[in-house]
Amino acid sequence: MIDEVKVNIIISQNSENQPGSNPPQQIILNPLLVLRTEYMPTMLSFAVTSIVSGLDLRKEHTIGMRIIRVDSEEEVFSTHGNQKIPNVNPDNFIINANLSNINIKQSTGGQYKVILSIDDKDFNQIFYILKTDE
Repeated sequence: MIDEVKVNIIISQNSENQPGSNPPQQIILNPLLVLRTEYMPTMLSFAVTSIVSGLDLRKEHTIGMRIIRVDSEEEVFSTHGNQKIPNVNPDNFIINANLSNINIKQSTGGQYKVILSIDDKDFNQIFYILKTDE
């Protein structure tokens, strides 16, 4: 048994459920740490998949997710508060967020951070959004 919460966060072009699988299985399409775009400012679509292990199912948990630009702390996405976690597989609880048309207002590329909050403890992953010619 895992006695502490462990989290792995993966950024990708997309994620989807495997059709016909029982239980549902996730497909992560083109995992990456750098997203390139020809135009900035822009609207970007990408996915964030988090794998969580070690949740104590005897307790109630809350979860929230934000994405910020690191240099300015500007928030580009938020779940707007914490959600209660349903009774889940404590070994591999999968959270998928397929994000469409996220407004990237900056005219230059930069470093971004996904912050997954579970019971007020933060887990994060850095990634980059860069203009094609940078």
